[in-house]
Amino acid sequence: MSQAAYDRGVADLPAEFLQALVAQSRDLLVVSDASGLLLWSNERFAVATGLAGRPSANLLDFTPPGAQGSESRLSIARMLSSHSSA
Repeated sequence: MSQAAYDRGVADLPAEFLQALVAQSRDLLVVSDASGLLLWSNERFAVATGLAGRPSANLLDFTPPGAQGSESRLSIARMLSSHSSA
């Protein structure tokens, strides 16, 4: 296969197609603001985490409780603080 494969680019794809692709992804997808407040998630994330009907959820809400989740909480907190100061 050639390295110079034809690439239309994302800008050429219809917005409806891209929205459906993200919404129906098999991956768990979420968008948050700089403080971790969830702004959007796809259905797969909502079903896997029980997010549906939980207003004002934060990324940190989805880490395991206690010592088991401490590494995850620390990683998320570092990520959020690095983006909020940028």
